[in-house]
Amino acid sequence: MTEPRKRDRFDAQLLLKPDSSESANTTGEAVHAVPAPEVAAVVVAISDVSGTDPTLDLTLQGSHDGNDWYDLVKAPTLAAAGKYQAAVGPQSCSYYRYVSEIGGTNGPAFTYLVMLTS
Repeated sequence: MTEPRKRDRFDAQLLLKPDSSESANTTGEAVHAVPAPEVAAVVVAISDVSGTDPTLDLTLQGSHDGNDWYDLVKAPTLAAAGKYQAAVGPQSCSYYRYVSEIGGTNGPAFTYLVMLTS
């Protein structure tokens, strides 16, 4: 297992995925937040979409040990550029990651970022 990225502080936002393109299902890198933050929402900012009938399903997962993961919230299916926010409710996991599923035809791809807010 790859050592998770560590964050020494949680200043209202924790970046899980920088703004970059994705065209395949992905399990994001685990981010170790020290100390464990209280997360209230996940924000997905989509800057570009391509393909025919593209869809993005995104799930935020949390873990207390970096090994056992559980779903915190699943965002509604996204299909267009814009900023979306889904309430998570108070969480204090030590590790966070995102899981994405991309659908569509003719090379569906999304350029987006994922961050947590307190």
